[in-house]
Amino acid sequence: MDIHTLIRSEKDSISIPELRKMLGIGKTESYWLIQNRGIKTFQLRGCMRVRNKDFWDWYDNQTKHRLLQGPPPGRALQETSYSVRELTQLLAVSRDTIYALMKKDVFDTFQADNHTRITKNSFERWYKQQVRFRTAADREKEADALKASYSMPEMAHLLGIQRDTVYRILAKKDSTFEMVVIAGQKRVTASSFEAWYQSQSHYQKVVAVQEPVPLEEEPAADEPTAGLSDAENETAAEHVQAKSVYRVCDLQRALGISRKAVYRKIQAREIKTMLVGKEYLISPAEFERITGGDKDGNHHSQE
Repeated sequence: MDIHTLIRSEKDSISIPELRKMLGIGKTESYWLIQNRGIKTFQLRGCMRVRNKDFWDWYDNQTKHRLLQGPPPGRALQETSYSVRELTQLLAVSRDTIYALMKKDVFDTFQADNHTRITKNSFERWYKQQVRFRTAADREKEADALKASYSMPEMAHLLGIQRDTVYRILAKKDSTFEMVVIAGQKRVTASSFEAWYQSQSHYQKVVAVQEPVPLEEEPAADEPTAGLSDAENETAAEHVQAKSVYRVCDLQRALGISRKAVYRKIQAREIKTMLVGKEYLISPAEFERITGGDKDGNHHSQE
């Protein structure tokens, strides 16, 4: 090797002691990295050295070791792949969900510093072929479209009817509903729903109150109330008497039936309700009509 090649080789490389100093590691760890993490070396005048290019290739494809002074590691990894944690944040899902997808081999994966990474190319390919999972950017884009449309359950809720009835309405030959697909879900545009609603008189929207009402925590969905003691029923009666509107759970207590039974009565239009957000509320007059309650708060079960 001539003197010029020697000088150039020294200029374009670092010694192992220099590598240790740059990374803030000890002698044993530096040789372990060389032997186990694929850092390419060469001999120059009897000493082991690492070419600058080989060092940066290694540094940009790992995340465990960081320069004491210099850019963060893993630049190449971040440009071409995701960590499991990054995907949980991107899709707003749990680690278990990502691992479940990995078990289905929907991604191309590899190991870096004993951690699994997912190639961005395979992620993008999978993402375009599915509609269940959405990135934050796509959720933001779809937000306005969601506000301007109704799902089938939302239509059922708005009209106080069963979902099957909604499908029958949509299936009619003279149906003029405009359908859109958002995140794989068929929805009805709000404008076409309103046009249909104004053209018929059979179905009526549930009336919504304008002022927000302070509400309490609801009981479990299927919790029966028929087994309440007399004292508990009296307490429940006093509780609902003081309200300006009543909830499903209040009607549960007063009638001594399950929550599902109350909802069946609502869907059958046996009970007139008001819709606030996603919750059905009952006016004092309607509550008294259903329960047969008098002004003193005495209620008589109908079931």
